[in-house]
Amino acid sequence: MENSFATEKKRGLLSSLALFTHSGYTTLLGFVSFFLISYKSTAEILGIYNTVLASLSFLNYITNLGLPAALITKPKVDEKDLNSVFYFQTAITSLAIILGIMFMHKIFPNINQLPAETKYIYLAVLISFLFFALKTPISVILEKNIQIYKNVLVQGIENTVFYLTVIVFTLYNNPLWGIVAGVLLRSSIGVTLLYLFQPWKPKLIFSLTRLKNLLRFGLMFQGTSFLALIKDDFWIIYLSRSIGLNNLGYLTFAKKYAEIFIRIVIDNLNRVFFPIFSRNQTNKEKLKYYLTIYLKYATLITFPLIIGAMLIFKNFLLIFPEYYNKWHSALPMFYLFSVSSILVIFTSPFINFLNGIGKVAISLRFMFFWTVIMWAGTLLLLAQNIQNYRLLPLIFILIGITSIFVIIIVKKIIDINVFGSIKTAVQASLVMIATFFITKLLLGYLNLNQVVITTILTTISASSYLGMVLVLETKEIIFRFISLFKNDKTNTN
Repeated sequence: MENSFATEKKRGLLSSLALFTHSGYTTLLGFVSFFLISYKSTAEILGIYNTVLASLSFLNYITNLGLPAALITKPKVDEKDLNSVFYFQTAITSLAIILGIMFMHKIFPNINQLPAETKYIYLAVLISFLFFALKTPISVILEKNIQIYKNVLVQGIENTVFYLTVIVFTLYNNPLWGIVAGVLLRSSIGVTLLYLFQPWKPKLIFSLTRLKNLLRFGLMFQGTSFLALIKDDFWIIYLSRSIGLNNLGYLTFAKKYAEIFIRIVIDNLNRVFFPIFSRNQTNKEKLKYYLTIYLKYATLITFPLIIGAMLIFKNFLLIFPEYYNKWHSALPMFYLFSVSSILVIFTSPFINFLNGIGKVAISLRFMFFWTVIMWAGTLLLLAQNIQNYRLLPLIFILIGITSIFVIIIVKKIIDINVFGSIKTAVQASLVMIATFFITKLLLGYLNLNQVVITTILTTISASSYLGMVLVLETKEIIFRFISLFKNDKTNTN
């Protein structure tokens, strides 16, 4: 494996560009799909959909066990490692599917009162976990070599199939059946294409010793995921029973739209930088360089998207009066969830950094702390009044504020200038906010329809942000671009 600094930067950039291109395309399809479902369906349907996916996350935890992360973190991976994980994961996934079917009525005790499609969505996603196990070895090989971009094409086809299926079914007023068909088609087509594009054949090799070693790290790593499961997905299941599916639907609407850009940008950057952090665990200069780049460009991309969405979202809803009337009560929650999404930018990169350099125990302690806050806050709020579910996003904001403690710990490992990394994004965002409100004030004197107003506000605000970034960062961007073509193995400035 080529370990030069120049190669790492080139592959990291290529993977990032591929992921963001794929994410932008996928987001467009996902946005259309979610918009149509929320436009044509009731809040209860959204509540059902979210509850089904949250319930299945437990089975996803069982089938993962942190083994992909353990393989990526391991300095050298051979066929014995890959095959040992493959056979174990296939077996455990098959068991999870059987248990999931057996206990379906325990998870959904009132499933007979729900739409018939509910149980078929559950079964479809359950079956898709088997395909996930089949894809793991190839995905690990690609991510290990920081060649994630080879995975992106398959993911793009998978998501195209899924979202187009959901969109077509939704147009015919069958959104839930569209989800069933989309999940099954995406899973089967995805695994088939991946094996065609990157052939890999399992061999009759198995090492219990290797598996135990991988599980030792994987389970600790997955401990963080398990707490995240309790904090997020079990939380959704609890809410479906405590506040009702209808109220959960409004919460889902607000949370989905508010977190869409975090899922696109931060999740993809985590995928790119986790293996980079792992392979440079002992080089503090490189770690500082990569974390600085991560934080800087994560904020440059996400700040305008999230803040811009907060500014323009109401105008967007007003373009569709019926849509606005249905969902306008979720707007306050959307704004609060958006604030928490901004704070995630100051949590996720540093947690990803700690995981990448093998300090999973620290991440585990933070996740435990956040899980306690989440559940204690939820129980306290709902004990007063069920309608307090509208205040639940405040708990996410509180958790985001505590990210300062994660930053303090990371700064003890590497001396990163956090403010210097985010300064440009903050300055450009302030200019964008000022431009938005000035433009909105001026447009108030004109008799324009909502589509024109929204278009003008979006265009001028986005242009002001981009212009400010170019003023502040043009030299830096050019320097970074040129440095990609230098075969310098030591310079990290």
